[in-house]
This record gives sequence, C-alpha cells and structure tokens, in this order.
Amino acid sequence: MIALTLVAFVASIGLFRLVPQQFFPASGRLELMVDLKLTEGASLKATEAEVQRLEALLKDRVGIDNYVAYVGTGSPRFYLPLDQQCRQRVSPSSSCSPTASSRAKRCAAG
Repeated sequence: MIALTLVAFVASIGLFRLVPQQFFPASGRLELMVDLKLTEGASLKATEAEVQRLEALLKDRVGIDNYVAYVGTGSPRFYLPLDQQCRQRVSPSSSCSPTASSRAKRCAAG
C-alpha cells in the first residue's frame, strides 16, 4: 500500500508540469503604470498639483483612451482588466457589468 502511494505521488509530480499555471488570464489591452513621487514631506496638495500637470500632458495624447490617478490613497491591490467596451450612455442604470447579464445584453445590442 505504501509503495502504491509513493508511485502515485511521484507520478503526480511528473504530471504537474502539464497543468497550466496562470493566476490571471492574459489581457490584450496595453497599459502603463506610472508612480509619481515627490520629495519627502510634500503635501497632498502639491502632489495633486503635479498629478494634474501629468494629466494635462496625457489628456490630448493620441493613443491614450483612459487614465486614472490615485492621490492620498493606493490603487486597487488586485486588478483584473476586462476588455469589454460599450458605448457610453447617459443613464447610470445602463452601465456595462459582466455580472449583470441583462445590462451586458443592452451594452452588446448598442
């Protein structure tokens, strides 16, 4: 019985390399993260001013569709990007959500 257990264990180690190892699925979306650091002791107001300068540079750049800034707080620790694109609507109830199938159908319908 112990020999059978050892054989099964060794076989499982050998077969483990065939199991795909990926924490998050790959995303086809290009993205760049920027950490903006000021000198030690800089105020949040000074940091916000520098972020606004950076956003002004990014605003009119060709190829940049979206950007987000976090000042005074950190970004989400885990981020799983969804490459889901919908037309923007005026109504807040028609947001595109992968968990709400009726909303997703409305987004897909255009």
